[in-house]
Amino acid sequence: EGITELRESLTNPNQQAMAETYLYEYAKMHIERSKPTRRSGTIRQYNVSLKKIQSYEKRHRLKLRFKDVDMTFYNRFVNHCMQDLNLANNSISTHIKNIKMWMNAALDDGLHTSTAHQSRSFKKIDVPADTIYLTEEELHRIRTAIMPNKHLENARDIFLLACYTGVRSQDY
Repeated sequence: EGITELRESLTNPNQQAMAETYLYEYAKMHIERSKPTRRSGTIRQYNVSLKKIQSYEKRHRLKLRFKDVDMTFYNRFVNHCMQDLNLANNSISTHIKNIKMWMNAALDDGLHTSTAHQSRSFKKIDVPADTIYLTEEELHRIRTAIMPNKHLENARDIFLLACYTGVRSQDY
């Protein structure tokens, strides 16, 4: 399906014209172009951002042109993500980062001259993360705790290994 869409976007003048004008269409084409060189997780992230743009367009009953991506859009998009979609700041930041990437790529491709997305105010949302950690004393208490069975001892040992090495639980 991806190759068919890419062929269509390159050979269908209407599809190409839409990609030259509208952010959503361009981003779709850019994702297809990126598939051979990007990891599947990155492509998945791009597609999620694309769905957020689509949700924004539907909510505001419009199709975003490159020239529409300005500070007004930024503020409305962030508000839409926070209020309507109940997204966390890190998620919104990822979508802003992707929108900026597509806008820069389209600018490099000569499809628009808008630079509003390059403003210092058009940025990812920086919120300090809550750093939660165990103290050495707490780790010692876990390490010396008596476990009722071998299974829990193994789980504890793996957990402590992750604590001391910084390995994420998803990696083991």
